Amino acid sequence: MRFGRRGPRKASSIQRKNLIQNAKDLSKDPLKVIPECQDSCFLCKFGRAKRKIKKIDKYSDNKKKLKKYAKRGPDLSKAVAATILFSIEKEADLVTTARTLQGEIAYAKIGSASKKRLVGVQHFNDARKRLMAYSPESEKGFHFYSVGDKVVCTGKKPKPPKGYVKEAIERIPYSISEKDGNFTCGHIGGKAKKEERYLILNWKNTGKKFAICDRCARDEANLFIVLTERKLSSDNSKPFSIKGRWKMRCEGDCESCRLDDSVDVPKELRDDYFEGISDTEFLKRYTKECKSAVKSRGDLFVKGDVCYGKDLKTFLDQLDYEEWEKPAVVSLLKKTKGAVLEEGTLNELLEGYWDEYKEEVLSSILDDGEAIKEVLDKDIRPREMLREIRKEKKKKEELKALPEFKKLPPEARFADKITRVYKVGGKEEAINEMESHNLSDKRLKSIAYGFYSAFGKADSKRWKYEQAEVESGEFLAEYIDALLESTGKDYASKLQEVVKMSGSTAAVVLDSGEKMR
Repeated sequence: MRFGRRGPRKASSIQRKNLIQNAKDLSKDPLKVIPECQDSCFLCKFGRAKRKIKKIDKYSDNKKKLKKYAKRGPDLSKAVAATILFSIEKEADLVTTARTLQGEIAYAKIGSASKKRLVGVQHFNDARKRLMAYSPESEKGFHFYSVGDKVVCTGKKPKPPKGYVKEAIERIPYSISEKDGNFTCGHIGGKAKKEERYLILNWKNTGKKFAICDRCARDEANLFIVLTERKLSSDNSKPFSIKGRWKMRCEGDCESCRLDDSVDVPKELRDDYFEGISDTEFLKRYTKECKSAVKSRGDLFVKGDVCYGKDLKTFLDQLDYEEWEKPAVVSLLKKTKGAVLEEGTLNELLEGYWDEYKEEVLSSILDDGEAIKEVLDKDIRPREMLREIRKEKKKKEELKALPEFKKLPPEARFADKITRVYKVGGKEEAINEMESHNLSDKRLKSIAYGFYSAFGKADSKRWKYEQAEVESGEFLAEYIDALLESTGKDYASKLQEVVKMSGSTAAVVLDSGEKMR
């Protein structure tokens, strides 16, 4: 029973009043602090304290004697004498609080008894706090149980005394039923709907087991703590073992299931549970361990609590992704040969396997090492990288769809250059490309202003152009819009129209030698 390290806090007036009443109650029967023995120890650890308390009881109204007994003798009897003295004087050198695992507990500091003895004796009417009085003995291997209004010592044998188990089970905060020593919440086994997650707590030295499902488990409850909160020993967890179960719904095509629904509880999780994490938290972490164990197999497809075995097609149907992303999904899953997901989103899938397979996944969309390297250098999430590489693919496809030319007049050469930059990099890159040209020819300047108009940037550039160039550019904007949207041979035709409408009679000549008119 540990105490906190932070310094004491002064007790409130209500706490002081309660302490006085507790002390008065104890003074009526001080021998009740001697545990009832249910063992055959050769020598009782409390024999000497019992004899001293009998003497104290005779002097329960003698301050002088009580002050003497509060400073001399066995530690337990000193705590009793100090408490009775406090009931008479109603004051102490210091009425303060002790920080414990049960919270802050007020006590009257009188005499030379240890803090734990004083706290336990002065709160003997509390089934949990009274056990603090026996902390020194528990650390030496003795077992103590609060049963009813008394404390029972079973010596160095951990088996609970009569009545303790019944009281402990009655404190369980779940609706449970019992059959042959097995207590369940009613959602496990039998005709009831079988839950997929549950914990099993085995109280080995009583022959009783307790099973609580994920549906019933509570955030604020810990079954082990409930069963042992009125027990004190050096390690309350020794008579207990904890297991978990995680069942999955089968939607696979396996001839026989190769999964065992029992995964060992890791030591860290076991220790944390016996330290007090909730039943809900235990099941949450245990499920994560189970999924990690399944994932380590590397040959099963699982989403949430459903297993699809090796059925990739059905598993794909359950995932959340866009149609254009399917090549990346299929490519990745063929590499992993299995996946264990909770939500079934592409983000979850990608981020779980990205470091190992990122190049292959991106290559499934665009086989271009240089473009992939540029995307991977960006500080963005995997799915954003997919979108970036898709953009690169679309740009390449746009350029591939444009015709090759044998001969281009100056007007066509300029318009073609700006259009290709636009199709690859967008408006801003196209504008930057135009800014890099030192144009003096009036037709080229009119075409440039036409592009600015098509891009919605004409107003900010108007000051650079003469009125005739502006009017011509505004006229050309309609033809440039059509050029920007065109592909194939139609692109060559639209390019010829821009040249013609700029006032030039020159012809655009395709790589095949065909002249556009």
